[in-house]
Amino acid sequence: MPLITQAFVLGAGLGMRLRPLTDDLPKPLVPIFQKPLITFAFDHLLAAGCDKLVVNTHRLPERFVDVFPESLYRGRRILFLHEPEILGTGGGIKNAHRFFRSEPFVVYSGDILTDFELTPLFEEHARAGNDVTLALRNTHFPPTIGLQGGRIVNIGGKEEEAAEYDFANVSVWNPQIISRIPSGGSVSFIPTLVEAIKKGERIGGVVVNDGKWFNIGSAKEYLEVHRVVCEEQWKPAYLDPNHHWPIRRAPSAMIDSTTTLSGFYSLGANCRVEEGVRLRNTIVWPGAQIASRSVLENCIVRTHRFEMQTDLLLRQTRLRLPAFSSGRIEISAIEKGGSDRRFYRVRCSTDQSLVLVKYNLEREENRHYVRIAEFLAAHRIRAPKVYFHDPKEGLIWIEDLGETDLFSFRDDDWLTRSALYQSVLDEIAKLHDLPEADWSELRGEMPPEFNSALYQWEQNYFFENCLGRIFHLNEAIRDKLMSLPALHRIANELASQPRVLVHRDFQSQNIIVRNGQAHLIDFQGMRPGLAEYDLASLLFDPYVHLTSDERDKLLLYYLERRDLRRNETGLRERLRFCAMQRLMQALGAYGFLGLAKGNRSFLRHVPAAIGLLRQVIADLPELNALGAALAYLPLNVDVGPRAGFSSENRP
Repeated sequence: MPLITQAFVLGAGLGMRLRPLTDDLPKPLVPIFQKPLITFAFDHLLAAGCDKLVVNTHRLPERFVDVFPESLYRGRRILFLHEPEILGTGGGIKNAHRFFRSEPFVVYSGDILTDFELTPLFEEHARAGNDVTLALRNTHFPPTIGLQGGRIVNIGGKEEEAAEYDFANVSVWNPQIISRIPSGGSVSFIPTLVEAIKKGERIGGVVVNDGKWFNIGSAKEYLEVHRVVCEEQWKPAYLDPNHHWPIRRAPSAMIDSTTTLSGFYSLGANCRVEEGVRLRNTIVWPGAQIASRSVLENCIVRTHRFEMQTDLLLRQTRLRLPAFSSGRIEISAIEKGGSDRRFYRVRCSTDQSLVLVKYNLEREENRHYVRIAEFLAAHRIRAPKVYFHDPKEGLIWIEDLGETDLFSFRDDDWLTRSALYQSVLDEIAKLHDLPEADWSELRGEMPPEFNSALYQWEQNYFFENCLGRIFHLNEAIRDKLMSLPALHRIANELASQPRVLVHRDFQSQNIIVRNGQAHLIDFQGMRPGLAEYDLASLLFDPYVHLTSDERDKLLLYYLERRDLRRNETGLRERLRFCAMQRLMQALGAYGFLGLAKGNRSFLRHVPAAIGLLRQVIADLPELNALGAALAYLPLNVDVGPRAGFSSENRP
């Protein structure tokens, strides 16, 4: 007999992060090679023995009726519960559990696609006698959940207990705990679990790092799952063997014979692609039409005619900003490194422009940008002005400071560069000098502070994504290096120091130079940490070559600027440790973004970063083993000709 036979699938989300794709279709119904996303959850649960399925809906409930006209899937009845007012994850669970037997049930997010084994989750729930058991997973983001001895001790990553995992959006609940969820309004289930943990109740977790796991929270992630299915020939083993999938071209798709198709394309039912069209890595939804001779790459075509996203952004700009409401305005994309945000320059005339930022609503860090920008302005720290913020759409209109960053001056004479770097240090010193009383108001509105867990995460990120992903270093060797006591000691020592407010990503491409003055950008990761971490990011920047003498002069300028010469010895030691941490984080990011995310231009910075890391740890005997391993790495990283590694093609 299956351990658990009933499940609640969350399908009522607003889908804001995927808009405009979800303007006319709830997110759980978006097609993945012609198969609605939520049906993967159904298949996964059915294969695990769950034959009673309940789904909540909110936006566009009629579209669920279109897809499941008799409330059936593979011959099983699906109970759809419509929420006229959205109840949230906690309220949805409380509303649905009355339809279940008095037995444990699964809660499964309808906007994930995964094939990890559910049986270990079910078995751990029964074995431990938990009230709730969460499926946990490692991701490339800083972890938010701490697990000790099978019990969850921290949710949110803000407590002292170490956070190691992320929630995999699948859990098992006992019906007895549902009464703890407040009634009325839209509520999350997280506060209920936090309160239960404080009371020492049985809230458990099990790590599920097997298989694939996708959270379809943005257009980029939606394209990524299609890429993996196509290029890696991935197919969940639980799918109905009688159902052919993936279907790259629906039988009713009307495709002109002159069309060129390449990459991970998908062509929906009754779509029409006219003559001479070239499609690469493009998803065409059912009923969409693409005009003749269109050339599309990395696009999602959802409407009956191809419409650039820029048209929507232009309309939003005219609506929000009266100065741009009439006359001709132009919009152009700005390429911006490895960010999951999109940047556009909106120009009304030669002397009137602004920058429009479209951010991913799924990443909490992106939501902090506006509040931090207002804080910086209040403390006279130079940064772009915010003109308007639409948090529901994830749109920010900000001051256009131009495209000249500190990186642009990397080949100038030292006299010019030193003056610019001094301006940069003046701005960051203002931030570091702020007393905690001034920035304590930001707590809760910025990411968790630097602590030992975050420093250790940076180290592990390096071992996994740089030494493992880029250089394929043997796992046993990586584990041995990762366990060096000095690394743990450095993380704890840095975490024990008093914190100031830090930028977090203070490198040459996140500093705009306008009229000879430095302005901070990309500061949404700002958090309490060590000033030396920002200094390390700037002075040991793999994008820019600084000599040891130049680096020392800039450090002395900063020390004098903040009257810290009397603390120079200790600061230099912390700077070295922070430089090690920062370079490990950067190298991990280069590996992840370059290989996992396909932006291979990051890989050309690996040799410089490895060289700096070797230099930083050279005088630390406890890390001789790591230094020796770095010395043997082949630094002619194979980035391949397809990335176009000219000097202009920088992340």
